Amino acid sequence: MMHALTLTPSRTMNETNDELAFMSPQQIDTHRALQQHLIYRQRLEDLGFDVSCLPPNDELPDSVFIEDPVVILDELAILTMPLSASRKGEVSHLEPSIAALRPLERIMAPGTLEGGDVLRIGRALYVGLSGQTNQEGLSQFKGYVEQLGYTVIPVHTHGALHLKTAVTALNASTLLMNPDWIDPTPFAHFDKIVVPESEPFGANVIARGNRLIMHEGFVQTRQLVEARGFEVLTLDISEFLKGEAGLTCMSVLFD
Repeated sequence: MMHALTLTPSRTMNETNDELAFMSPQQIDTHRALQQHLIYRQRLEDLGFDVSCLPPNDELPDSVFIEDPVVILDELAILTMPLSASRKGEVSHLEPSIAALRPLERIMAPGTLEGGDVLRIGRALYVGLSGQTNQEGLSQFKGYVEQLGYTVIPVHTHGALHLKTAVTALNASTLLMNPDWIDPTPFAHFDKIVVPESEPFGANVIARGNRLIMHEGFVQTRQLVEARGFEVLTLDISEFLKGEAGLTCMSVLFD
């Protein structure tokens, strides 16, 4: 069974909102964020995930974005090294929960790597070289996973916080993509649905089978995806979008 690990939003989410890389700070309504996160968990259940939710930690303002501190594969979990000093505590906070699921490895400084930069498609792991993940982090990651039979493909990103801000997989052969924010060359062999210029954040979705969840504001993107035969479930994550986040940021998915 597929599982989704989530973490309740902190009441202090606004404390690091001035650290945004590509957006101007906006005030997050934390009460509304809690409501949106509840519906987010319900949508994951609608897709067939067994959803667990860890309690909030107000000392870690960005901890709801649980994808970044860890990458969980079938054989092991890799604790990452976030770039931001304010996020490094998320790794140790999450470690006991992850240790109960998988053997652990970890990215060490001066390497940096965040889970939002790792897109898995089968046994291929596309890793974004972004402002958050550097070459040393990528090298350490490759050392852990290539011996297990995974192929690691680097992808240069620009204009987006993480790789998965700009591309996610709808299935093993079809991607939803904003090619303006990444080098699309490593994805040349995939069938691609390109998001409209008016919805640059629309490429971040969570798909399972022929169904996926998408932010309700990406109306044109939804029409493109539905025209290709996918069923789209929508929800509002507007408060999390203010933090340069997307749907994938708020869960860790594993078998």
